[in-house]
Amino acid sequence: MSESYRRLCQDLPPPVGGAVRFPADPKKVKAWVAGLPRANPQAAEQEIARALDGLAVQRLEGGQRFAALEELRGTVIEAIVLLERGFSGSSLPLPPDKARAAAAAGKFHLDLAVGYRQAACELCAPSGSVPFLRGGNVLAALERSAWHYVRTLAVAWRVCRRVPGRACIECTVSPARSSWSESRSTTRPPAAPRTCRRCTCRRC
Repeated sequence: MSESYRRLCQDLPPPVGGAVRFPADPKKVKAWVAGLPRANPQAAEQEIARALDGLAVQRLEGGQRFAALEELRGTVIEAIVLLERGFSGSSLPLPPDKARAAAAAGKFHLDLAVGYRQAACELCAPSGSVPFLRGGNVLAALERSAWHYVRTLAVAWRVCRRVPGRACIECTVSPARSSWSESRSTTRPPAAPRTCRRCTCRRC
């Protein structure tokens, strides 16, 4: 196992036994997304939060997690956009309702960042080698993870609040993730992780 792969998989949520809190089958996820109460944004937000929390603690095969996240991602981004409308352009310090919206938007980005990082680790388990015909999924998972880490930090910077969880530490190892994926793919990795490291040194 390489050092880069070890760091990629460091501090991920441990799997929890018991009843499944969210169905990870892509078809069931698609049906769940279709049934979200979009007419009630607050209720939809709560359902999405529970879904992401439930998915994070399940023991899954990497391809299954990646497929489930792909089904969820568009809906989560829609919720983030609605939340960001609640505090964009507001002066600081934010009132409690807008501060809550900012915290929820950052948490959704962080949940997706960690989820896609989990998927990349699981796809390449146990040795860290990219599986045959799965290189595209691994690279896509790394790109999405890096992008959502950057957005987590951007939201925190915008509202001058503490970065949630270990996002700052996890984001600064992104260059290691990029060099690891670059050595296994002919596609150049995105520039976002390097930008993130430059931006967050002063912030964190």
